[in-house]
Amino acid sequence: MKQVASLKYETHYHNAMIQKIFDSIELDNITRTERYDMFEEYGRREYEERKIKYDRFKALYEVVQNFLAAGIDIELISKNTGLTISEIETPFVIDEELDDDDGRSRPPQ
Repeated sequence: MKQVASLKYETHYHNAMIQKIFDSIELDNITRTERYDMFEEYGRREYEERKIKYDRFKALYEVVQNFLAAGIDIELISKNTGLTISEIETPFVIDEELDDDDGRSRPPQ
């Protein structure tokens, strides 16, 4: 017989939709292992979405830096990239979790 996880202790989620999902999970008799796998999959997807956004911004930032080095006006760069002048002037901060040298994503531990 399957041991069903009780989700009643998941009270730190205040979003009504999340609570509705938890209620649905309980009604579907999902085990703790299945529930864990669901959270792991969600974490991987969230990581991959963040990684894609990070890589795109990093590539854009590198192009912007090349434009600045070539003497292109910062206002022209701003107008054509959608970045504000402040964003262009602010140094890019490497995110150790998302940045990798070999181009491959590293899933969260």
